[in-house]
Amino acid sequence: MSAASQVPAFDPLAQIEGALKTDVIDILRGWFDRLAGMDRNTAYEAVMNEPEILHDAFTLLRRQPQLFAAAIVDEQGHAVEARDEQRLRCGETLGHIKTLVLRAAARRHFRRKLGGPRTVLVKPTHQPNPILRVLESVGLVHPAPPRRRRISGKGDSLYQAMRDYLVFDWQARLIPHYVQFSPDTIADLGATLLDIREPAELRALAGDENRIALSQRRRPLFLGTAQQLIRPSTDAIDPELLWKLWEQMSLSRLFAQADATEARKIIAEISATSKMAINLLIPILGEDVRRFVTFLFVAYKNLGRIDYRNVFSDTGATQWMAKVFADRLSKLPGLPPPGFEEMCEVFNQVIATPGKDGNE
Repeated sequence: MSAASQVPAFDPLAQIEGALKTDVIDILRGWFDRLAGMDRNTAYEAVMNEPEILHDAFTLLRRQPQLFAAAIVDEQGHAVEARDEQRLRCGETLGHIKTLVLRAAARRHFRRKLGGPRTVLVKPTHQPNPILRVLESVGLVHPAPPRRRRISGKGDSLYQAMRDYLVFDWQARLIPHYVQFSPDTIADLGATLLDIREPAELRALAGDENRIALSQRRRPLFLGTAQQLIRPSTDAIDPELLWKLWEQMSLSRLFAQADATEARKIIAEISATSKMAINLLIPILGEDVRRFVTFLFVAYKNLGRIDYRNVFSDTGATQWMAKVFADRLSKLPGLPPPGFEEMCEVFNQVIATPGKDGNE
């Protein structure tokens, strides 16, 4: 990173911080209006103290890496691609630098919300011998002064429990939602935390039902496969389980005007998806139930009730389109990560793009 040359080469962490406080923060001040009127140090503190701004900064780097060309340079000072595995002038990879920044921001937030380290006075626990006690009583000897001891706060305890699971830049916006978990719950979750990209899912995970599931070493519904939605007796989608996913995944975001009654109607329509369509989609999307149900809800959003029935019901007039959509999904270079925005972006294109898929 170009500003790193101002810092001794033997201290990579100092190089990283130096670059963040100069080159990188200047880019962010020029891009985000909320940082524009701040000096470098104030802007840096704002980014590190406000997870939403940090999330936006990471998103900007991901979507417009060319803006950071002057800051992302190799050991020779040459601009390089903003790939996580790319090693930069400071000696660290870009991915590891993101991880360090994410962890520093999380530790700040946890301490601010839950409490950081503090210093307490600790009196000596051992009793002086009888002679010393007599001397102390007449004032000839002063008792040993209390010792100062630094103890960790709840925020530090949570950070230590989570540290190894604070890895990816997309976790920045989740930092405020991690504080609802105890260190013990984090230990139960383990690497499962890295399967969760949505605040709504973290809230669902903190609910009574899912906490019980975790204590029994069972995965929550939204972290399972699509097959668990299918009733063995009918090979149809279970509407009550779909309703649970609607709530746990906050799928109402797709339907801004849908009240509870309308939501039930939508869920009833999607629960009536044909066995043929289910059998086409589960081999492609079924490993993660979030992808499977998000695709169906995105399809319903794009097509509307009538056209959804035509494509995805047993009596639909255009059932062949289900295979068209399945073919498009199977030809994707990779499935989207199970984040709401990423899934919606990809599935909207699959549904809405006019194609040349044989029968279209």
